[in-house]
Amino acid sequence: DLLQGATAAQGIWTKPLMLDGAGQDFLENLDSDDQLLRLLGMPLIYEENTVNIGSNENGTYSIADRGPDFLSIEGDPAGGSGVIFANVCRDDVTRAWIVDLDVAAANPCAGAEGG
Repeated sequence: DLLQGATAAQGIWTKPLMLDGAGQDFLENLDSDDQLLRLLGMPLIYEENTVNIGSNENGTYSIADRGPDFLSIEGDPAGGSGVIFANVCRDDVTRAWIVDLDVAAANPCAGAEGG
C-alpha cells in the first residue's frame, strides 16, 4: 500500500490543480494532509470523524510530513511489526523521483545537491 501511494504521488504532483492534482506543489496547492492522502488512491477506508487517517486490512495510513516536492506516508501495519514510512521526493537537479522506505519520516532529497 505504501509503494502504491508513493508511486501515485509522482503523478499527483505533476497533474494540474484543475485535474485534481497538486500542481507541482504538495504543500501550497493542497488544503490538507487528508486531501493528499485521499488523492493517493490507496485502497483505504476512511472512518467518519477522522482526518488524515485511512485504513484497510493491511494497516493504518496517514501523511506524516509534506513539503513542496516531498511527502512522507506513515504506515502502521496491522501485524504490529512497527511503523514504516514511504518518503518520496523529486530531485531538483536530476528531476528523478526518489522513494525511500524507512522507520522515520524524512525528505530523502534533503541535503542532496539541489534537493
